[in-house]
Amino acid sequence: MPEIHGRPGQVWGSVVIPASGKATMRIVGDTLHTSTKTSYGLEKKEIHTRIQNIDAVEVVEGRLWWLLFLGIATLLWVIGIVFIVLFFVLKQNWIVVHTPCSHLILFYKKSENVQGFCTNLLNLSRQLNAPAIPRQQPPAQATRPTNTRPAPTAG
Repeated sequence: MPEIHGRPGQVWGSVVIPASGKATMRIVGDTLHTSTKTSYGLEKKEIHTRIQNIDAVEVVEGRLWWLLFLGIATLLWVIGIVFIVLFFVLKQNWIVVHTPCSHLILFYKKSENVQGFCTNLLNLSRQLNAPAIPRQQPPAQATRPTNTRPAPTAG
């Protein structure tokens, strides 16, 4: 599974929220290409990440906490109840690729083979980060030094 499709995600504080548009994560050689295009084509982003720099890959299925926060904030109006109900009804699936510099987030549909993609990504990262095995040199032939005399033998 060299590629997955979905919607881009972004982080506001410590909350992950889906953004509008389309996103694709694709394994190409030793890099992870992430391309994002927002709705109406207003913004287009290409990110090329070395797979060796990937620390972890997170696959998450959970609630959208921003709906609960929005519901509590607007509870005085009737619309707050709608947001709270949506919080309990809706579930989202997303993948987070952690690198030292950034977090790449993609919201996907349940039918995507994300586990296979993550396994391939982490296996490739493990291979690229494995220490190089030194070549074994043939054993050196035993030779005696040329500037010493042989020991006298009894006889």
